Amino acid sequence: MFLSIHIPKTAGTALAKIFDDTSLRRIMYDYGTERDLTAVRTCPTEVRENREFIETYFRYLHGHFHYLKYADVFPNSIVITTVRHPVDRVVSQYLHILRGGDRNNWRHKLIMEGEMSIVEFSKFDFIGNAQWYYLEGKEIEDYDFIFVQEELNRSLAKFYERFNLPEIKEYLGWFGKAPKVNEKPQLLRKGRMTKITEKDRLGIFNNCERDIEVYRRAKECF
Repeated sequence: MFLSIHIPKTAGTALAKIFDDTSLRRIMYDYGTERDLTAVRTCPTEVRENREFIETYFRYLHGHFHYLKYADVFPNSIVITTVRHPVDRVVSQYLHILRGGDRNNWRHKLIMEGEMSIVEFSKFDFIGNAQWYYLEGKEIEDYDFIFVQEELNRSLAKFYERFNLPEIKEYLGWFGKAPKVNEKPQLLRKGRMTKITEKDRLGIFNNCERDIEVYRRAKECF
C-alpha cells in the first residue's frame, strides 16, 4: 500500500484523481481536520483495529495527515509525498483562503476580511514550515518517493518507472493539459484579490527556514 501524504497546495488533489482512477477506487481518504496537530498525528482506534484489511484491500491511503499518524501502523507501506517551493506553497494557500476560506476559522476570517497579511500568515510555524511538520519523523532521504510540484510530469514518469505501474501510463504528460481539479470558479469570481509583492515573498521566505531545507533536500533526492 502507498501511504500518500498530501501537504496542502502541493497538487495532491490532482494526484489523488490519478490514484483513484487507476486503483479502481481502492483508495482510502483521510482528510480530517488540519487544525488539531494531535489529530493529524494520532491514528484512530478503528484504523488500528482494521489495519490488516486496510493494508491488503486499499492501494493508497491518501490525505492531509502527518507521517507520524500512521508510521507505526503501516510500517511496510510505501511512503510518498509531494513538495513545493515553500514561498509558492504559502502564497497558494493564502490566496485559496482569501478567495473562499472558512469563516468559522479565525485565521481564515481575518484573511478574508483583509486583516491578516500574507507575511503574518506565514509566521504560523505550521504554515511557513508546513512541509517540515507533515514529514517530521522520517528523514527526507528515506521517503520512498517524493514528487516535486514544479516538475509533476517528470515526477509522475519517474514514479511510473520506479514502481512499475502500467495503469498510470495514460496519465504521463497529463499535467499542464488537464483542467485543474481543485478550483471553485464561483469563489474565484467573488473572492477578494491581492497583489503579492517581492517584499512579501522575501518576508515569507524568512519565515520558512525549515521548509526551505526540506525542499532543498527533497530536490536533491529527485
